[in-house]
Amino acid sequence: MGFETVLYNWTLLSTKNVSFECFFSANRIRNIAVYGCDKLGELMYSEVKKYGVNVKFAVDRSKDWFYDLPVIRPDQLADIAGEVDCVIICIGMSAAVEFEICCFLDHLQTPSIYLDEIVTACFFKELLLPLCEKKDLYPYILNLPIYKNLQRLDYSEKVIASIKYDQAVQKGNPPYFEELYAGITEYGPVYIKNVCSFPASAPYKGTMMLLDMQTPYANIAGGMRVNPFIPDTFCKTIHILGHCSTYGLGVDDTRTVAAQLQRKLNAENESADIRVLNRGQVGMDMGNPMFILNAIEYLNDQKGDILIVIVDVTMDSHRMSGAVERMLNDRRQVYHCLREHFDAKREKPAYVDGWHLSPHGMELTADYIHEILLRDDMLSDEQTLISANNNYVYAEEIIAKAPREGICASADAEATHADTTQEDDAALAHYLQKLSELKPLPGQTAGAIVMNCNPFTKGHRHLIERAAREVGRLYIFVVQEDKSEFPFETRMEMVKAGVRDIENATCLPSGKYVLSAMTFPEYFSKDTIRDVTVDCSLDITIFADKIAPCLNITKRFVGKEPFDPVTRQYNGAMKDILPAHGIEVVEYERFEIDGTAVSASDVRKLLADGRLEEVRRLVPDTTYCLIAGTTATDSSFAHTACPPCTY
Repeated sequence: MGFETVLYNWTLLSTKNVSFECFFSANRIRNIAVYGCDKLGELMYSEVKKYGVNVKFAVDRSKDWFYDLPVIRPDQLADIAGEVDCVIICIGMSAAVEFEICCFLDHLQTPSIYLDEIVTACFFKELLLPLCEKKDLYPYILNLPIYKNLQRLDYSEKVIASIKYDQAVQKGNPPYFEELYAGITEYGPVYIKNVCSFPASAPYKGTMMLLDMQTPYANIAGGMRVNPFIPDTFCKTIHILGHCSTYGLGVDDTRTVAAQLQRKLNAENESADIRVLNRGQVGMDMGNPMFILNAIEYLNDQKGDILIVIVDVTMDSHRMSGAVERMLNDRRQVYHCLREHFDAKREKPAYVDGWHLSPHGMELTADYIHEILLRDDMLSDEQTLISANNNYVYAEEIIAKAPREGICASADAEATHADTTQEDDAALAHYLQKLSELKPLPGQTAGAIVMNCNPFTKGHRHLIERAAREVGRLYIFVVQEDKSEFPFETRMEMVKAGVRDIENATCLPSGKYVLSAMTFPEYFSKDTIRDVTVDCSLDITIFADKIAPCLNITKRFVGKEPFDPVTRQYNGAMKDILPAHGIEVVEYERFEIDGTAVSASDVRKLLADGRLEEVRRLVPDTTYCLIAGTTATDSSFAHTACPPCTY
């Protein structure tokens, strides 16, 4: 994983009170060396000292100091053999850096492990497994090998391992595909175009959902890749979760991992009557813990169902032999690395490039799943059979609709799911209807600003003044989530009082659909994920598709963001998404006092220090009076009533 992904995942663990202590204690690690003295190394050093792990050395090729530790060069690692239990590699990986590290570690006796492996292992142990226990799911974590780490690679396989997917597929049909697809009678240009194209998907409640599609060889229904071999009745479900190779990128519906596993179950275990649902996603970063957790949270499962999570983290390739297994397999074998299985059973190339499985690779994966389920006696439970009529229901929309199950698991579960969907739809419909009652007059242009106003500053006021001059009606959406220092009611009162003299301004609560914990949860943890890349497309898309049409909004106004990287990313995403929906993004320079941009966070710091007079310079009188508990005397804020807000 890269630096930002590792840091983001680590931050998510921290917000859920998960530390690395469980990993180190499970593996009896007491003395370590930290490889890499930049940000990740500093964080690791601070983290492990909290629970008694001794950092004895720092390893870096360019730094000369790291706190009070002796710093050694990578080529000196052999000198510390026996003095540390483990070398923790705290560097965001690139191909060049990984090659350099491997050159030094290949002959090192001391175990080593990458930080991202520790992050992933702690996520599985402390978050995923407890969630499965809560939902009565039997989990398996399957780690696909990295192609270049397999044994017995011949020359053609080494070439394939170095190829990128877009080079291999999207720019043509390379000659070596004939070997990979040998025996598939449908193989040809149309086949490759259908099965190797990325399907459309959209973010939903912190995870991703595929949009339905129909082609001759690759089909999606109800947000899932079609498994054509699902039986008419079943008593148990196997949910297979993962990314591109789980989805079946590169093969038709009959040759995905889920379909091949289903075919084996149908042939060899007829009495079991088990269905397999393909919950693979394309473009879903399975290295993101919250994507996986949210996907599991919304499963329409029943007691005794099986969950298989397929990942391709780097746990299989390094010297920390057994560390992850010891941590995760304390009660039963949950974690499985497929490298040895691929080495032993591979008869031809298992990948189409360095990462994506070939048809043979998917067959090997399905075979392994079948083997471990048989070994663990997971296919013989007798339960009441459930009808699987109307197997797939095509989804009409993605936004604001709960993802439907590919097949109804039970009448009760489907009814509950339908009720939730209806509640969500009804709430959104009510919100939109209220908005439509406040439409601008015929011929009036309309614009919007979304603000948290924690608290309302002169910077906010300046942005509203400029925007109000550009449109006939300006809608100010005040973030309604109560996740700020100032509660929503106070912030709304500040904004209303601060814009009473702007006759064409209308204040509105944002509800659950504009900059909320449901549409963009990262916004409310900005201070802890400043260096993380965020996905805010769901929030912006809902605004474009649902909110803006209700009020005829054609402009959205923002201030440039010099301080907050999360808000800066949000502004950039608006510029990418909104113009395609006919909405212009207008960005103004931030309002400055004495050459410094006014910031609500600065106001909060001053308030915390009790420096009220300095606060007064940065906020309107109306805000200051609300904060200080005094009465406004400036008559300019009293002569015009704020436009009605009926929520």
